[in-house]
Amino acid sequence: MKISLRIFLILLSLACIFAISSCDTVTLEHNETEKNKDSENTANTEITNSDRVTVEGIVVVNNGSYLIIENGAPIEMHIRGDKSSFEELTTGDVIKIERDSQVMESFPGQVFVYSCEKISDGNVYDIPAELLSTLSELGWVKERDSGENDREIHETVKTEECTFSDGNVKMSIRIPDGWCCEKFDDNETRRGLVIYPKKSTEDKLEYMYYPNGFATCGTDRRDVQSVINGKEAVKMYYGDSQIWTFIVSGNFAIINMMDDNTFLSLRDDIELMEGSVKFEMTN
Repeated sequence: MKISLRIFLILLSLACIFAISSCDTVTLEHNETEKNKDSENTANTEITNSDRVTVEGIVVVNNGSYLIIENGAPIEMHIRGDKSSFEELTTGDVIKIERDSQVMESFPGQVFVYSCEKISDGNVYDIPAELLSTLSELGWVKERDSGENDREIHETVKTEECTFSDGNVKMSIRIPDGWCCEKFDDNETRRGLVIYPKKSTEDKLEYMYYPNGFATCGTDRRDVQSVINGKEAVKMYYGDSQIWTFIVSGNFAIINMMDDNTFLSLRDDIELMEGSVKFEMTN
């Protein structure tokens, strides 16, 4: 049987958990975030000439107007030239733009943009809740999209709550009709919930807690900053894929073991679950 690249990478990453010293452990502790901030900013900003820079960020779309969120700050983009690359964008997508090096002082900031390339899909939950609230006040996003009530965004979708608790870890997810939820507990390495659609039981999403930390192996990985459960997270993509393989926040991870076509056909349900997941350490 032919094994997909995503499943191969997942199996390889899980193997690394047993040999974690040979792989990079993914953590989002505050001190590590601060420690690496300068290097991350440098990696995301490439100077192309004395007047322009190339940067990556999350886009916010509002009736033909566009913001980019760079390092937590919103900047309104004024497009010079062809606008076609912007027309298919939706709020939360990750983009790369070429813009003027100088941002005009205002709030949000203002800048001229000369080109745009979509890097990966995203959604409103990829924007920090505080910033979403501010953008809502400014009229850039609808008030109900501010992340304060996840079910309201999907008010026409019937859901039920799936929970896991083992004394010091609590986790809950709202799953749409047509999905199944099972508890998984390998106390030594990981424990949590396995979610899968009833029509395709081999396509699974794992929502797991890793007591010893989550580690990944492999090359050609691309990390995108995100937010899960109100906490900083990293979405990990491999190669040119616009579908994430892992979402990691501290010792918690979501693992995508779905076929790409199945994932795309169920994207709305997956985004609902991604936005509703809650996890916490009780001790």
